[in-house]
Amino acid sequence: MRRRIPVLLAVPAAGAALAGCGSSDTFKPDVVAQAADKTASAGGARMDLVEQVQGQTLHGSGFIDTKGRKARLRLTLPGTGELQTIYADRIIYLRFPKKLAGQIPGAKQWIKIDLERFGKAKGIDFSALAGSAGSDPTAQLDQLRGAGDVKKLGKEKVRGVETTHFRATIDLRKAAEKAPAAQRAAARRSIENVIRLTGQATVPVEIWIDDAGRLRREKATQRVKGQSLTTTVDLYDFGASEPVTPPPASKTSDITELAGSAGG
Repeated sequence: MRRRIPVLLAVPAAGAALAGCGSSDTFKPDVVAQAADKTASAGGARMDLVEQVQGQTLHGSGFIDTKGRKARLRLTLPGTGELQTIYADRIIYLRFPKKLAGQIPGAKQWIKIDLERFGKAKGIDFSALAGSAGSDPTAQLDQLRGAGDVKKLGKEKVRGVETTHFRATIDLRKAAEKAPAAQRAAARRSIENVIRLTGQATVPVEIWIDDAGRLRREKATQRVKGQSLTTTVDLYDFGASEPVTPPPASKTSDITELAGSAGG
């Protein structure tokens, strides 16, 4: 679990504007920011995820509600089982496979981490970061508003859909500047703590944008505790609607304080 928490902290409109451009063209960051806005406005989408870390490849699938800022994910852990994750109201709920669940004494079916309380222990104000720099699963869109050095790599199909492939660099400090004016100072302080914890102020990304200006795929590589983590997320079925419901309190153990005291 300690691996996935830093990922969350650190943790994507082309259209006519792209016409006639060569494979080595440099684009304004607005192309990426507009794609983030277009994708967020879709409301809901299904997602597939591939995570590569420590020589292992993990596969997952789920649903993201970009307007309600909720998500659920099922991630297969090789040789171990399935990890279920629900995100809602800045709280993460985790259900570990049986082989791992016993490592948390007294834990119920689900454990939860309140990001507001967790953030305070790490000097991070998630309410200030919301909408700018990665406080929840929709952060992949928030962070793209801090993208720069955008270059077009060519045309490719993603899950059978025509897209334009870009490479960019996310500047986390720049993303913090997108926070509302009243929260910007807190966002700056929080981002500095995120950078301190992860050791990474910029994140290289590749993004694939469809002809409607929506993000279809994002691939990001981060360094977490000296280890390389590459995450690829595919989005599809835009406009889909699914319930994202937290588990009942009777089946949940709160380990926020334990998580906040662990690590850096």
